[in-house]
Amino acid sequence: IHDHDGTEGHNRNFRVNQMSLHDIGQTNSMVFWQNIPYDTQTWDHCMTAHEDKLIVVGGTQPGWVNQGVKKMAMYDFTTQQWLTGLPLMQQRRQKPACVMNTVENALYVSGGEHFGALASIEKVSLTNIASQAWQYIADKLTVGVYGHVMIYDAVDNTIFVIGGWDQSVARNEIQRIDCDTGAVTVV
Repeated sequence: IHDHDGTEGHNRNFRVNQMSLHDIGQTNSMVFWQNIPYDTQTWDHCMTAHEDKLIVVGGTQPGWVNQGVKKMAMYDFTTQQWLTGLPLMQQRRQKPACVMNTVENALYVSGGEHFGALASIEKVSLTNIASQAWQYIADKLTVGVYGHVMIYDAVDNTIFVIGGWDQSVARNEIQRIDCDTGAVTVV
């Protein structure tokens, strides 16, 4: 998945409402390339896939320099239509991360920045894709970050939050989220 932000040089004001998807076949050759129109110009959001849907969460919109969006949208590849998801519990701008927990059919979203204090978000939210009822996990991240990576481990039903930035400080912590209890520990 490639997110077109339409950036030409360093001009971040020019945006294209489009995402491109390409599929790499078993022979590592490109099978198809598909442009997907997106109804909202955003950047610095996170994307993940689940079953036949592309999920886009949070981000920043033009004219909202310091504000994030509370939006979750899903592109259904079967119907080739965008579906509006339940709004997030809080704005998540500046590169939050998201990952699917395939055991619980739950979308986890961590980090990013919140409008106002421009502080990195420590709370991790999750929603069951079927019910779309958001909630926070029991613990907070030990350090709120943005521009980080999340990886789901289905064997141990855990999520790892790796690296990122806390304001202007690069972080190298690996934080482990136990999906069964919501506990967060540093590895």
